[in-house]
Amino acid sequence: MKINLYWIYYLFAVLLKSLNKYGGVLGMRVLVRVPMNQPLQLKDIEGTFEDFQELVGDLLEIVPLTDDIVCLCNDEAEMLGLKKNFYDDRHGWVFGSCVFTATKNREFASLSDKQIGYISEYIGFPVV
Repeated sequence: MKINLYWIYYLFAVLLKSLNKYGGVLGMRVLVRVPMNQPLQLKDIEGTFEDFQELVGDLLEIVPLTDDIVCLCNDEAEMLGLKKNFYDDRHGWVFGSCVFTATKNREFASLSDKQIGYISEYIGFPVV
């Protein structure tokens, strides 16, 4: 995948805004998916930069799916030889583990039930 500086700057701006004075957004509901043929896993995380890095890897990339849903993945996943995860019509294959989260007012936010249903249908796998 190409490194797009706009998305890197956007990612850090969003992450900085998302962090509250206690170090993160408590109780952020996200979906996590490891590569190919695995169900989506519903997880509660604090929403810190370290949480996202732990789930997907060091260099984060934002792949927007809708106006209020993004996928966070490892920007170097393809170069590292990680397996394909899912195909996005606009961006092509997303490689490695990824995290789906909502955005609200340019900040990361907890996913709603409706957003979880949309992601499950879009990816084609159930949520566990």
